[in-house]
Amino acid sequence: MRLLPKSSHPQQPAPSIWMLWGLYVAAAGMLLTFVGMRLFRWSAWTYFHRRFQQTTLAIGEEGVEHRQPGVRTLFRWDHFTGLAERKGVYALRQPNGEGIILPQSLLSPTDLPAIDRLLKEKLAARVPLLAAGFEVKTA
Repeated sequence: MRLLPKSSHPQQPAPSIWMLWGLYVAAAGMLLTFVGMRLFRWSAWTYFHRRFQQTTLAIGEEGVEHRQPGVRTLFRWDHFTGLAERKGVYALRQPNGEGIILPQSLLSPTDLPAIDRLLKEKLAARVPLLAAGFEVKTA
């Protein structure tokens, strides 16, 4: 029987090289996942921050107008079912159980009495909001 020289036998890499390769792939995968999650959070935060920073509410004789870029929604006064005021916040109740929360701190001090009077005039006869610890004030 004739033996072949050592160089003609295929050589297998040492198991430690495969182990290092596996650790490298796992570490690279975790790094890509972490970076991807951070990029997703950043892009989502940027999108919502830009979108909701441009939100405005206009209160007038017709009702409450909610404006965002490309969207205008008018809630007429007869749409609301109640008004509540507590600790510097107005809550305008809607029939579907939701509502519009209007912090008084966002209103200018000169406009606050007029808006307070308008809200109470338009919503005083409606069913009061008795949820979430709001104190009901009727005119």
